[in-house]
Amino acid sequence: MSDLKDLVFSVQETVDAPPFATLARRASHRRARRRTSLLVAVTAVVATVYLLLNLPGADGSKVPIAPQPSVNTPAPDLDNGEDLVRGPGATLLGVAATGPTRWVSSWNACPRSECRFAAALGSEGMMAFAPTRPNPWRTLIVAGDPVALYTSDLALEPDHPGWGSAMFVTLNAEGSTQSGLSYASPTATYDSDEVVTDLGQPGLLAVLNLQNSTLRRLELPDSVGKPGRPVRDLAGNVYFLGGQANDTIYWTLDRGQTWKHEPLDDRDAGRWLAVSPSGGTIVATSSKPATDALDRLATTKVSVDGGATWRIVQNTPYGIDGAPVALDDNTVLMAGRSPGAAVSSLYSITDGKVQLIKPAPQVLAGLAGNTMLVYGTTVEKPSATLTRVAFTTDRGQSWSYFTPR
Repeated sequence: MSDLKDLVFSVQETVDAPPFATLARRASHRRARRRTSLLVAVTAVVATVYLLLNLPGADGSKVPIAPQPSVNTPAPDLDNGEDLVRGPGATLLGVAATGPTRWVSSWNACPRSECRFAAALGSEGMMAFAPTRPNPWRTLIVAGDPVALYTSDLALEPDHPGWGSAMFVTLNAEGSTQSGLSYASPTATYDSDEVVTDLGQPGLLAVLNLQNSTLRRLELPDSVGKPGRPVRDLAGNVYFLGGQANDTIYWTLDRGQTWKHEPLDDRDAGRWLAVSPSGGTIVATSSKPATDALDRLATTKVSVDGGATWRIVQNTPYGIDGAPVALDDNTVLMAGRSPGAAVSSLYSITDGKVQLIKPAPQVLAGLAGNTMLVYGTTVEKPSATLTRVAFTTDRGQSWSYFTPR
């Protein structure tokens, strides 16, 4: 047993720690080595980051660093009419309205090389959207209700392929209706509840029947030439510019059985035509060849007795932005502008005299309306894109705005 104890003590002496001074020196050396290793590691990391940020790539540019993941807003579906109209890149092309609560608007968006078009309809808080198409929709108000019409590239022939996409969308108190259009045989007359339109094709007038969803050519006398820009009054009488250069005013008071006419300009082409709701006030303008962005006025002719007599208006504005508006009290309104002017001003024509009212909203275009309401498209600041409608109920003394979508 004593031998075993001696062995234990002998082993213990062999593994016992050395004196304190020796331990302190060893600990100091270990700490120094750890600090040196840490410094080397940090230096290596910094050098690696620097090289990643500054070393050139194969083409001499800096090696790109992958960005942090981000949440992207989904792009609007341009095959969906509502998504297109309400998307951030939509532009307002045109509008027809009876007021800020009943309207139809045409829109487009071009985020890629190909543009798409759609339409929105609003009526007393209800909304409807026309499907997207490769060309613009036309906007109409028929019997007080908004109508979007698509007839692009359609020839009024029975077997034309354009009938496959021709359609209209309406919105009224009962809701929205979407219907394709069918061909009907030409006629020389039309009914009071039918719509005469040019389909955006000069030289052709067509009759739209919303009840049976048909479209047909309106046959006109050979002397009419190339009709365009038809308008109608509340009684259903139709007026348009015709002749070889739209230089003659035509109108019918018996649904197309007979046509009256009045020469507009024997030198310059006819441009705009407007009629008041009652048909009592008619205004037509011709334009000189364009030398700037303005539609430079040539001749302005007005009748305040339904076409029985006419007067050429003197001292009109240099140019106008869009069509004039004819009112039932024998007054005509137009957005006129001088060369170099930043914005248009609203002018009135009464008894053949032109009077400046006051400046109009910036970029006011497509002026339209009636005795109670005058409106046009305009921009919504700070964007320069047409997205809203400016309207006035006091003939330009004050303006309000709404966005028709």
